[in-house]
Amino acid sequence: DKKVNIMIDAYHFSSGLKYGYLAFMFQPATKKWSIKSFKKQEDPRNLPFADVLGSLNLRKEEGS
Repeated sequence: DKKVNIMIDAYHFSSGLKYGYLAFMFQPATKKWSIKSFKKQEDPRNLPFADVLGSLNLRKEEGS
């Protein structure tokens, strides 16, 4: 039925260095939530300069 609105809640999560995606879907007919998707993902962070910035010696000078 195209008149039925289905609700979906989705979350990205991490556990240590593992990343994932979890989505729940609400079924109006049964009035219950079910897992729609549970997937492992690559690192979602956008870190194009991580290697360069990590190699810099960034320290605060005393008095500044």
